[in-house]
Amino acid sequence: MTVQELASRSFDRNYRVVEGRLVGVYEGFPFSAIVKDSDSKFTITIDFALERQINTKTFRQIKKELPKKSQILNNVANSLTVIVQSSDSMTAHNLLNDTLKTVISNFTTAQNPIKTMEQCPICRKNECDSIALFNNKFRKTHRQCVLEKNTKEVELAEKNETSGNVLLGVIGAILGAIVGCLPNIITILFFNYHFGLLYIVIPLISYQGYKLFRGRRGYVASIVVSLCSIAAFMIMAPGMTFIVKIIRGYSANIIFEVVHYYTNTTITNMIVDNWFGALFLVIGIFSGFKTIGIGNEEIRKAATGNIESLTSLDGRYAPADYSEEYKPSTVELEY
Repeated sequence: MTVQELASRSFDRNYRVVEGRLVGVYEGFPFSAIVKDSDSKFTITIDFALERQINTKTFRQIKKELPKKSQILNNVANSLTVIVQSSDSMTAHNLLNDTLKTVISNFTTAQNPIKTMEQCPICRKNECDSIALFNNKFRKTHRQCVLEKNTKEVELAEKNETSGNVLLGVIGAILGAIVGCLPNIITILFFNYHFGLLYIVIPLISYQGYKLFRGRRGYVASIVVSLCSIAAFMIMAPGMTFIVKIIRGYSANIIFEVVHYYTNTTITNMIVDNWFGALFLVIGIFSGFKTIGIGNEEIRKAATGNIESLTSLDGRYAPADYSEEYKPSTVELEY
């Protein structure tokens, strides 16, 4: 069973498929779901965006009443994730409806009723007039916010595709990596302590520099930012002590010390001497790798998909003109 087949079985409720996700509204609660088919077993993962975390009493009650093949996967602030497993498509469809009914019934009958997220994820204001897919959550938002934000994203992606410059991006990434070292320089200067944890910001700020200098998006951005961050670490990690000495006026033999250190210290020794910082540098690179490496085509598809996902508050109507007014002339929506 595919997510399209699941949507077709729920035609009476006007569920739709956007970016490979089933989206819809059940009794006033927007939800999104993905379907995985492996070893003749269908797994449906359902996500709700809520105004607050479910309390312990309501959580236990939902868990108690859920169908046997359903279970709560995640219950964190503003989000609930439930998974449904079945061996055949018809049972999976029925389990989906039963699970939605059980969960939402407990939302509304709880002593302190759980409500869906009312705040627009873009402008952070209430009085939403639509629902749209945002960070894989189908939630209330403002139509105008979705159109303006995602149209701008598409236009920026188109512009970067034609005018993005890797060389300028490298310059920006280098400058960003240097700026990323400043927090550690400041802590050494004022607290006489080397915080390795702060190295996690080097790749993140390096990427901001890459974007600021209009570097071309895509896998090349990941390579450039990673190399610049590593280079900054290798040069700046041991050099921070020397920089602080210069700032404090202890610069009589500083040039000799710098030359002596870099000519008599191997790369391995540098990493060993600053292993804690190296660890968090790697964490910083990998934590942002997916975002840093996202290409213009992916951005364009996600933005147009968000526009396509716009739906009325009851989930029954997705006006075609939602996307027409703001559809960029250079982009063809293939959905």
